[in-house]
Amino acid sequence: MWVITVLVVIGWPAGERAFAERIVAWGMNQDGQCNVPEGRDYVAISARFKHNLALRADGSIVGWGQNNHGQSNAPAGKDFTMVAAGLVHSLALKADGTLLAWGYNANGECNVPQGNDFVAIAAGDNHNLALKSDGTIVAWGDNDYGQRNAPDGNDFVAIAAGGSFSVALRADGSLAVWGRLCDSIGPLGKSCLSIIPAGYSYIAIAAGGSSFLGHGLALRIDGSIAAWGSNDQKQCDVPAGSGFTAIAAGESHSLALKSDGSLVAWGRNDYGQCDAPAGNDFLAVSAGSRHCIALLTEPKVGHPTADAAKDLSARANEEVTLDGSKSSDADGQIVLYTWKRLPDDVIIYSGTEPTCKTRALGRAEEVFELTVTDNDMLTASDTVVIINQILKDLEDRLAGM
Repeated sequence: MWVITVLVVIGWPAGERAFAERIVAWGMNQDGQCNVPEGRDYVAISARFKHNLALRADGSIVGWGQNNHGQSNAPAGKDFTMVAAGLVHSLALKADGTLLAWGYNANGECNVPQGNDFVAIAAGDNHNLALKSDGTIVAWGDNDYGQRNAPDGNDFVAIAAGGSFSVALRADGSLAVWGRLCDSIGPLGKSCLSIIPAGYSYIAIAAGGSSFLGHGLALRIDGSIAAWGSNDQKQCDVPAGSGFTAIAAGESHSLALKSDGSLVAWGRNDYGQCDAPAGNDFLAVSAGSRHCIALLTEPKVGHPTADAAKDLSARANEEVTLDGSKSSDADGQIVLYTWKRLPDDVIIYSGTEPTCKTRALGRAEEVFELTVTDNDMLTASDTVVIINQILKDLEDRLAGM
């Protein structure tokens, strides 16, 4: 039934990221879909019926919300580049261009096509779309209403999947729509804007609704929004203006991001799904059945803190443990520990563990530098000294004479 999302992926040059991205949510929380995960390293989000997916900067996936079919059980790995949440299934694109799906599979929605040339994905109610690098579209899953009968052509640049219909954007800025909209089953007492927007000025698309009533959104190059489909909750009564940069369609509500970083929502609001939070620091939006999620950027509180622990003493060739476990990052997490011997700058360990073992060389003093790197690519350093135990004992005896 329900909804599709707009997916935004954000990237930064290594070492230049000064802001943290976290997730906020509002609306229905019946299955914990608004209980967002901790962390400030998210780069993409996708909401659907009652569950959500988020992509971290390291390429891993987090899922939360309804999980009755395992749709929130994100797979392991750090090689994902895009996520899409379906009704009760989930879909992901990997860095090598292959696809992976999990969750409910009664309609074959998790039987992903083979190949390594996919560049974009969209998850509908019980069907999916994938865009290939040659501009063609592949579809699979439920096809009761022709929602997977993708048009021919190799000029498509974006895709979106609603409850039982699909949308694609061509390179010339025109739209292609197929499957079931509200006008295909009669009025049912519902208002329906059945005319698909014409023209060649579109740059982004979103599709929402349920299996029986769907609506679509399209963003024009001038920043204005067009809509079509079911309008029983005024979900197609788009706001005026031309300052929008992203769109998302829920079951019976819609959401848009403005160029100043603020949000606008309209349509059904029985769970507060249209009560968008204030602020102008939002980066991405996605709409579930009756909830919304957004990616929020905020300044880093500060750099991580490196703690190389107290100085040590050891005899020549004695094994010692260097311990950086008390290092911390108040607004993120440390992802890399690097230990280096000074002054010769020999790296003895670099990895995710805070401790490492080495052997004392027998020098009067050996200095080791710990550098920690957090998930925002910010660093901090501290040093620890290993004192030669024999010389230390001698000094202690001389001092006591």
